[in-house]
Amino acid sequence: MLDKVWNLLPAPPDGFADSIGHPPFEAQLLYNRGIHRAGEAAAFLNAGDDLAHDPFLLPDMDKAAARLRTAVLWNDTVGVFGDFDTDGVSGTAIVVSALESLGLKVVPYLPHRVDEGHGLNIQAVETLAEQGVTLLVTVDNGISSRSEIAHAAKHGIETIITDHHALPDDPPDATAIVNPRRGDSVYPYEHLTGAGLAYKVIEGLWMSLGRERPERLLELAALGTVADVAPMSGENRYIVKRGLELLKETDHPGLRALFMVSGANRGELDSEALSFSVIPRLNAAGRLGDAKISLDLLTTSDKQKAGTIASQLESVNEQRKALAATSIEEARRQVYSSPGGRLPPLLFVESEDWLPGILGLIASNLSEQFCRPAVVVRRGEKESRASARSIPEFDIIDAIRSTSPNLLRHGGHPEAAGFTVATDDLSRLQGELVASAEERLQDTMLVPSLEIDAVASPTSLPGDRFEFIRRIGPHGKGNPAPTLLMRDAGVLRAIKVGGGREHLKLQLGHGGKVWDAIAFKQAEKQVRHGDTLDVVYTFGLNSWNGQTTFQLTVLDFRPSAGH
Repeated sequence: MLDKVWNLLPAPPDGFADSIGHPPFEAQLLYNRGIHRAGEAAAFLNAGDDLAHDPFLLPDMDKAAARLRTAVLWNDTVGVFGDFDTDGVSGTAIVVSALESLGLKVVPYLPHRVDEGHGLNIQAVETLAEQGVTLLVTVDNGISSRSEIAHAAKHGIETIITDHHALPDDPPDATAIVNPRRGDSVYPYEHLTGAGLAYKVIEGLWMSLGRERPERLLELAALGTVADVAPMSGENRYIVKRGLELLKETDHPGLRALFMVSGANRGELDSEALSFSVIPRLNAAGRLGDAKISLDLLTTSDKQKAGTIASQLESVNEQRKALAATSIEEARRQVYSSPGGRLPPLLFVESEDWLPGILGLIASNLSEQFCRPAVVVRRGEKESRASARSIPEFDIIDAIRSTSPNLLRHGGHPEAAGFTVATDDLSRLQGELVASAEERLQDTMLVPSLEIDAVASPTSLPGDRFEFIRRIGPHGKGNPAPTLLMRDAGVLRAIKVGGGREHLKLQLGHGGKVWDAIAFKQAEKQVRHGDTLDVVYTFGLNSWNGQTTFQLTVLDFRPSAGH
């Protein structure tokens, strides 16, 4: 594992704390998040509905709402075509639940990851047509499905596209394309996820029907927004904050059952708990097979059925973890066997045995560990599928699009993408991607780093500072949990924990107090009782068997200077 570089962020200018009315420690955290004026600080901390925008500022929202109103009048059968990850599933659940509540017959369709892959396909269109669908709503996809949407039109099916992915040069000919990334969009915020955009569409429909905002659906929008690792800024911040508040008191049978099997403490629910406890279970079904199980959980009103499905997801998630661990280890072996022992600027690994559903997990692990783009391929006899994850300095979807016009299918974001390619073209594509990375990253130091907010031991921080850290949340991309540096912490205890004994459970002494700490996936580091360490950490809560205790999450550590 590469050693991390520690970057201590600079202090704000003199007088900054007084100018925004916060103590120096709080002012430092706000400054590091781009808050430079008092008014900005208040808006950031409140994350209220003033961050939410009029849905009719979105392109084609008027057309989408009008067609959906017509569907109610004509009693159309509406197909909702989603995606198999949590963003797509939760967004699909939003649209399905809302339209069913209007009395419409709704036919949900989630593609099978292995048999169909991402995005709308001709067979799905045929299946929906056979079920009498006359209006199709896409969720988290559709912007690249020009031929499929044209095929739907031949069956008399009109299409409303709701998609937040980058637009191709030749977008489909649809009744409405609701996408904040359109060049003609005047919507103030472009980073909505598939689920967030689905919520805005239903919000727009509700407004056009003279109904109150469907706020309860923010529970599902929050799930999708956190799952998609979207920027935790602007409207996303409002969606997640309000969604978390609603989730803590939810009476949704599926969500309550999911919290129970995951061990999540609803009273202390935050974005981190969603990321590590809830979302992996929702994702598991789609990774190993049929995501419809997760959709059924999010749309059922039957408590008994919800409990049964949640138990199924728990079992599937255990299978997913075992498969992922084995596959990640094999991928790492391929990386370590790079010719000459030198890591290329872009990692490219492949296997005939890896399941398509875990390619993204492998790519994320490699990209994070080795701090460079990673492409992970499931090689097939004629066609091969790949998932790619990247670093901020390298736009992976742009690189994929610029390498070859012969990709069978592709899509994604600058830091996460996927594609299907003819296996005969795989070697050439690898060479083009590596060459692109060599050119674009030649001046980039490909070493993992930690941005540290401040030097501060937990002993030196009064209790209200922990509450302030929570107010900065919800945390996520662009608004990470505050990262602090504690110097000269004494190791009182260090044991390896976890199913594979890959984590370190620590007791750290500092300033006359003892702190429980967990260092995830750092058990290979040598540490023992009596060592003195400098520790980079975040504040955390540990929920287990219904009990929640305070602990430090250790991001990295090293021997203290002079010890």
